[in-house]
Amino acid sequence: MKPAEKMILKACICISGREYKKALFLLKKAEKIDKNNPEIYTRYSVISELTGDEEKAREMLKKALEIDPNYARAHYTLGIDYQNKGKLVRAEKEFKIAIENYPRYKDPFRNEHLSEAHNNLGTVYYHQGKHEDAIKEWRLSINYDRNNEEAGK
Repeated sequence: MKPAEKMILKACICISGREYKKALFLLKKAEKIDKNNPEIYTRYSVISELTGDEEKAREMLKKALEIDPNYARAHYTLGIDYQNKGKLVRAEKEFKIAIENYPRYKDPFRNEHLSEAHNNLGTVYYHQGKHEDAIKEWRLSINYDRNNEEAGK
């Protein structure tokens, strides 16, 4: 694993533990090493969203997508944002782009992000009244990650 990737992974752990200052410090270090890594800006966006700075969150996702217009995690994050705001058509579009661009691994334990994107797309379909499509997406979610309890419900 490259040094920048290690720092990003550590930053993700800090974000999960609500240690945002430490995560920002690690992301800034990673940015100095690899300023064209869209994951860095996607994680900046997550921190900004969690700390209430929606404008900066959008700005960081925009920067991630400027670096890689097909970056799955940024599209997934946008989908979550739109879903939370009730903008279901836009959320659907973003989840579909994420699904198209996430890698598919032979090891099912590595497909958790793809599973989550299918799960959230299923939820969007459910709220749109597209129940058959929702069930299809939830089943796909479970196929990619049998441990996805939310999709199983």
